[in-house]
Amino acid sequence: MENLYCLDWFSGTKLSGPLVFDTAFPNGLGQIVSAAKPRNGYNRADMLACGAVVMHHDAYRDMGYHIQLDGGSLRELRMAGMTDTAIVRKLSSMSVRASRIDLAMDLFGSASITVPGVANAFERGAFKCVARKGTYTHGVGTENKGATLYIGGRQSERMLRVYNKASEMGIDNMHWTRFEFELKDEQAHAVQGVIVVNPTIADAFRAVWNSFVRVCEDSELSSIVGTTSATIPDIPRKAHSTIAWLLDQVVPAMVNFADSHPEIDVLELINNAYKSYKG
Repeated sequence: MENLYCLDWFSGTKLSGPLVFDTAFPNGLGQIVSAAKPRNGYNRADMLACGAVVMHHDAYRDMGYHIQLDGGSLRELRMAGMTDTAIVRKLSSMSVRASRIDLAMDLFGSASITVPGVANAFERGAFKCVARKGTYTHGVGTENKGATLYIGGRQSERMLRVYNKASEMGIDNMHWTRFEFELKDEQAHAVQGVIVVNPTIADAFRAVWNSFVRVCEDSELSSIVGTTSATIPDIPRKAHSTIAWLLDQVVPAMVNFADSHPEIDVLELINNAYKSYKG
């Protein structure tokens, strides 16, 4: 059995100054080769020789320059001699702040660690994570083609996908299970810092695993992941969306109303309405 670790997505933004890759990547892979389709509100995009896309907006300069490297473009850079760690360090040295990072661990040759098995362990509480929400998509046939377990919400800053990578690649009769973290916003930026100061992507993956997985009763899986001294710094949790709405929308509206109608005690009115609703 073998396991490998890789960076499978990196996107980030440099807020000031252009983001030029002419000499940043080896073998001319930073050269612009064509126009690309802009996304995320940008109106200009360039495709680099490695397949990465760099975007900006002609009018709204404060949006900065945004780069996206998918699995294919990262693979091209690896083939040119760059390690995943070196790629992240180069982008960080160019003042790019990560907005999304995907880290993957591929398990080859294990017939016991499967997507249905991990899904069953999650349902039984034998595999507990910080995120309590999980969605399992059943596969097709005896090899569970297409089976995927999602732990965490798609809109959250941390999500774990467990899926049959061999099936995705169209490879039959092969045991290849992928554990892949999708990290966004503050979590992505925190992991970017971990990658910069640690020697391998494996250390970063293990650090994310340790911060996300609370219980793993599968001793084989725990042994495969291994240990690391790398850690993810604590990130304060964002306020619940309802709390944010109350603070950002309702309170300012109450203040404006009170200023316009000083004869009405708005706080007393709200307090009485709250007590009435609570019964």
